[in-house]
Amino acid sequence: MNPIQLLVLSVVLLVWSCQGGSDQEGAAPEATPPVQAEEGVVPEVKVTKAVIKTFTRRLWSNGSLKSKSSLQIKSNIEAQVTDMSIAEGDVVKKGQLLLRFNDADWQLRRKKAQLELEEAIYKKNDLLVLQGGTWGQDSSVNKQTYDNILLESGLKRARLNLEELEFQHKFYEIYAPFDGIIANLNIRVLQEAEPGAALFTLINQSSVEAEFQLMETELPLIRKGQAVNLFPIGFDSVSIPARLTAINPVVDEHGLITARAEVVPKYGLKQMNLPDGIAVKVAVESLVPNQLVIPRSAVVLRSEKPVVFTWNPDTGLARWNYVTISLEEQNEVAISKGLEAGAWVIYEGNLNLDHDAAVKVLNAPNFVSQ
Repeated sequence: MNPIQLLVLSVVLLVWSCQGGSDQEGAAPEATPPVQAEEGVVPEVKVTKAVIKTFTRRLWSNGSLKSKSSLQIKSNIEAQVTDMSIAEGDVVKKGQLLLRFNDADWQLRRKKAQLELEEAIYKKNDLLVLQGGTWGQDSSVNKQTYDNILLESGLKRARLNLEELEFQHKFYEIYAPFDGIIANLNIRVLQEAEPGAALFTLINQSSVEAEFQLMETELPLIRKGQAVNLFPIGFDSVSIPARLTAINPVVDEHGLITARAEVVPKYGLKQMNLPDGIAVKVAVESLVPNQLVIPRSAVVLRSEKPVVFTWNPDTGLARWNYVTISLEEQNEVAISKGLEAGAWVIYEGNLNLDHDAAVKVLNAPNFVSQ
């Protein structure tokens, strides 16, 4: 082999050895290879700072939204409905007449009771005279004699019977005990109601609470007074604020505890135009201070491990960082290891990045000084 051939071979071997050594020394952490961008195209990304702040953690559950003071109105008498001015869905005011029964039978019994009372009074006066007293003057005999006359004449019983009838007459008219909406109407005009029969339900739409269940392992994470957000199923744009008001200290056979949250009054069923008993998704919120928080979209998976790409403004390169997530929510996560506060994290355009990739930041130019 002549000297020129030897020289060329030496140069080739030297270049090959340098390239091999460079691959080992500057390699990115072992990972699932990302999808490569087209050759010569610089990936476009958006960045934001990793900041220390209070992290809002949410425990999610399913429940239902119900009135706290709905009342099933029942009949106390056997009578026919003669007048009814309500229908399902009607909003009524406290004290409003809702329903009236036929009281003809009651009127007849009242006349009979009044007649019995008059007869008892007559007999009482007659006994007063027989006992040496004066007609119609109860004080004309001593107390013991008068008490005996009351019993013998039947006046006490007659007065009590009439008082009972007067009391019963209130059952022939039903008034709204509070403001509400009519539901579950089970009676019609001219229908006969039986004692104890459910006539309708009156729902107080202003006093509302959600009932839901949580795992027993989540019990240490909740307390009375915590903020709760309710999201009615089928009403995507509706979010109802509430406060946790009750926690049942009993764990059921499924390892669940029942809790209740009271809705802020101005967000009642009437104001939100929602039906009683509607299903809701429940988010119980707790505040965790001093957390390093970044957008959830900043986290990508490499070899099934969470990775966050940070951007160096001096070099313009994206750096690969393995991280540990301590808390996570729908839009944000809290990082406990692998990232420093103030780092510029890439939250958009990061899916196909590789370690030390050159990137073009779209939300420039003034963000660096923020």
